[in-house]
Amino acid sequence: MIKMLTAHTSEMDFVDDAVSEVLQQLNLDEVADPRRAVGIITCHTEFVQTGVVKALCEHLPFPVVGCTTLGSAASGEGGHHLMAVSVLTGDDVEFSSALSETISPDNVGETIRDAYNRALAGLATPSPALVLVFAPFMNAVDGMSMFSQIDLNCGDAPLYGTLSCSGNADLSGSLTIWNGDAARDVMAIVMIRGNVKPRFFLTALSDDRMGKKKGTTTDSDGPLIRTVDGVAAIDFIESCGITKETVIRAPSSIPVMIDYQDGSAPLACGIYNITPEGFLRVGANVPVGAKFSIGMRDISGILSTAESLLRQIGSETKPRGILMLPCLSRSLLLGANSEGELRLAVKELGDAAPYHIAYSGGEICPVCVEDGKTRNRFHNFTFTACVFDS
Repeated sequence: MIKMLTAHTSEMDFVDDAVSEVLQQLNLDEVADPRRAVGIITCHTEFVQTGVVKALCEHLPFPVVGCTTLGSAASGEGGHHLMAVSVLTGDDVEFSSALSETISPDNVGETIRDAYNRALAGLATPSPALVLVFAPFMNAVDGMSMFSQIDLNCGDAPLYGTLSCSGNADLSGSLTIWNGDAARDVMAIVMIRGNVKPRFFLTALSDDRMGKKKGTTTDSDGPLIRTVDGVAAIDFIESCGITKETVIRAPSSIPVMIDYQDGSAPLACGIYNITPEGFLRVGANVPVGAKFSIGMRDISGILSTAESLLRQIGSETKPRGILMLPCLSRSLLLGANSEGELRLAVKELGDAAPYHIAYSGGEICPVCVEDGKTRNRFHNFTFTACVFDS
């Protein structure tokens, strides 16, 4: 079974002190075989720039992946200027990892497929129980496109992960971490095989913040929604009381709710852009027949949905470890209380189980559908959790 070790530090200037603090908390004597372990780092970009990440990885005897983030929490502490570290290990668990080449619009499919296959080749048998992904936040290739390509290769394997993010307004400091190095346009993949029992939890908006008016998607092509109820998608949004100008001014701040009618909870996704015809490109593949509505976000809803999810995890599972990836937009909406979700997680989870939380530039998490199976999906505005059960 999976065992999770966690640590944190807020020391980003004195490299040796930061490394020492993390190593003392991790207690690597609990890693019986470094070949059966992987490390995960999430941190403010400055931990990369000052050399803390690289120095720490030089002291860890197993592969290390991760990304920069707006904020992290682990082992009782959380904050924007914090590095969270976790180690997944187990005597009956196997790990394999790979880093992609540089991703571009011209090679996204080929590059991700190559990295996936290299990670798969590192397993004794090609049957991962879980695939973790740390993908780049890029302007040239959107998160939905990268998710679609890796999901194409996954088959029935559950896929959990994140896009990198940062504290920069344009997210230009977003980096993927790989064995001490960090780069802007690469993806790290970890495959886990063996006695692994992941369960997935997610929440986006409370029920009272879901739009009351629901339409039916009548013409679409993957993430491009042409018409809803027979009219251009932007016209349907205007009929919900949101002007076209509002959408154009801040498209990514408006949650589009997609109900796939397959037994899964409605998915929250962002609007990427609007075409001259009034069509919408969103962060989800939307089939004809899916229900379409607009959600609303507020501060109280962010904290209440997070609290409900954290308590659900505690009541329904006996976790050996919890990896959580909430959308960075949730932190931004909280304003002066931007670390509120991190503090809430620390309070609610206490020492009941090891945990690692980091804000996400785009959430990848399976959902349960009506046939009892899981289906991988890409989310926005969502708090996700991968729980390793006993």
